[in-house]
Amino acid sequence: MGGRSEVHDARDPVCGEALSQLPSPCRATYRGRVVHFCSPRCRARFLAAPGRYVALPRAETAIPKRRHLRLVVAGGDGAGTLCRVLQAIDGVHAARPAGAGLVVDYDLRRVTLRQLEAAIRAAGGVLRGGLHALRRGLWRYAEYNERASAAHVAPAACCNHPPLR
Repeated sequence: MGGRSEVHDARDPVCGEALSQLPSPCRATYRGRVVHFCSPRCRARFLAAPGRYVALPRAETAIPKRRHLRLVVAGGDGAGTLCRVLQAIDGVHAARPAGAGLVVDYDLRRVTLRQLEAAIRAAGGVLRGGLHALRRGLWRYAEYNERASAAHVAPAACCNHPPLR
């Protein structure tokens, strides 16, 4: 074998038709992967724009976040206790006191701001309201969308994931 592996997919990536014969007589190699087609027409359409039909795997890398959380009241011995509580959470890389609050570095793939806020409240900390509460709400909304986008692997190009060239 020439070092390339043949992956037999039971469907044509262009039209979605089930392939009755594998390996099919119409095929092409794309990024080291043999792709099978139902007809020469589908093969030609694929070769014209392969990124439209093949989803590339997303890297499962960390999504680093740094948030400055402002406190009204810190429970226990203050911000030090809250930092220890947060650092015990899987996905939190660092938590340190900063002025009237905390700076928290974490991986969004493993923990969210909503979870961090809940841990702070459970430890007796009170987060500031007003504009800071509004800012945290925007962060939570952005994190929700970012996690949803990171989890979504588009089967083909769409408005959020243009085809790769």
